[in-house]
Amino acid sequence: KPIELMKDVGDTEDFLKILVYGRGGMGKTTFGASGAKLAGLRTLVIDFNEQGTVSIKRHPNTQVARVEYWEELDWIYWYLKVKKHDFKVVVLDTVSSMAVLGMKWVLGDEASRDGSRDPMMPDKRHWGKLGELMKTQIWNFRNLPMHVVFTAHERTSVEEDENENTTVEVVPAISPAPRET
Repeated sequence: KPIELMKDVGDTEDFLKILVYGRGGMGKTTFGASGAKLAGLRTLVIDFNEQGTVSIKRHPNTQVARVEYWEELDWIYWYLKVKKHDFKVVVLDTVSSMAVLGMKWVLGDEASRDGSRDPMMPDKRHWGKLGELMKTQIWNFRNLPMHVVFTAHERTSVEEDENENTTVEVVPAISPAPRET
């Protein structure tokens, strides 16, 4: 059996997995969908309530899925994984907004089991559950046999130490656990 798993490296198909992050309006969505316009690759943009697809309206070979509920993301993932389709690129726009959607699902799920909980106040356990939910979906999409572009908003933090040295850090605007993934 192990010999069946081995292939000549020249016979493997490689796919790009990219994370692009920056301020709003910087062209993340346009970049993500550029495979459709430049290389003619059929592209699916998953829009997590970003409403930022105006920049790619005229891109040929591009479809958009506007996701409003976490379950819809699962449906899209399984469609891309098991169904026959001609998409070569999937863009998750943005994982920052995906996290907001995930937290709504986590809080709604919790509220459905405990009517005494405030459905708008996440605690440490909710953030942990969201982190696991996000990591799972990031891994799922990353492992699809196609090009995958994750876009994210940026978060900038500025710290000054006791010697007045300033450190600026720019990272994707998502919580640490999924950001590490």
